[in-house]
Amino acid sequence: MKEICKVEGCNKQSQHRGYCDMHYTRVVRYGEPGPAHPLRNRKSKYCNVDGCNEIHSAKGLCEAHYYRLKRESTLGGSVTSKTRSRGKGTINYGYRVLHMPEHPNAAPSSGKVPEHVVVMSKIIGRPLHSKETVHHKNGIRNDNRPKNLELWASRHPPGQRVSDLQEFATELAFEYGLVGELPY
Repeated sequence: MKEICKVEGCNKQSQHRGYCDMHYTRVVRYGEPGPAHPLRNRKSKYCNVDGCNEIHSAKGLCEAHYYRLKRESTLGGSVTSKTRSRGKGTINYGYRVLHMPEHPNAAPSSGKVPEHVVVMSKIIGRPLHSKETVHHKNGIRNDNRPKNLELWASRHPPGQRVSDLQEFATELAFEYGLVGELPY
């Protein structure tokens, strides 16, 4: 008869020296087994996040928490209909997306529009044209402050201009007191 893994909270069968495969691999690689994964071994039809009453779809998480974990590396709080309707938006590939079906640049099928497009529309006083895009100067996709956004006339290449990065780094150094004054 096989015993269970000797790591507290792990219910898998031991395979090697009293550890399951996963914990034994951790012992070999890191010298210690580490804790049992908090989302494993909980058999429930509901999401494992406290306060979330959605049905789980993958790894013990509801669809929203699973994708949030994949995109943002955090579970956050519960995702009830109240949370979804507050207008804070969601993160999609690093960009904050808002549900604003009334916005001229919103996708017709979903009513969603990237927050940086909404901010740039307010700055220029009109909706963006189809050949216009918004560039994030510092490369942080959810940093939608007006001074970080720039309107481009066509698709822009990935990355940032070196001059933008140097200016951003200088401002950051000034903000933290690492330089006495800005050179411009």
